[in-house]
Amino acid sequence: MIKRLLAWWLERRRLVECPYCGEESDAMEYEHEPCGTGLHTYQCPNCEELIA
Repeated sequence: MIKRLLAWWLERRRLVECPYCGEESDAMEYEHEPCGTGLHTYQCPNCEELIA
């Protein structure tokens, strides 16, 4: 059970590299969908820029 949960979590985890500062961060922690637009944006935890 724990192995399945860990495999599922690792599969869903995505690292996103910020084009402004080059910092890699886990997209799941910073993902937003503004106003139901279907556009997912990520906020860099280092420089706080929004990444589409």
